[in-house]
Amino acid sequence: TAKHNDRIVLTAEWGAAVSQNPFLQFRCKGGVPGDKVHIGWVDDTGDRRDDEVTLAEPSHDPDCKEDAMIR
Repeated sequence: TAKHNDRIVLTAEWGAAVSQNPFLQFRCKGGVPGDKVHIGWVDDTGDRRDDEVTLAEPSHDPDCKEDAMIR
């Protein structure tokens, strides 16, 4: 589950076909620098992990000019 300022923006149920160390990327609108994004999951052995990041200033990449970037 992914939350942006406590609002759920992504949920997923992945099965055994997902790699051991998957790469996760997604976009959600409305993020501004300083907002919090929380990612939490439970793996197939029941272990849980939760991480939180703060959105940084947008990059100078013209393809990302309106997005707050996670760093």
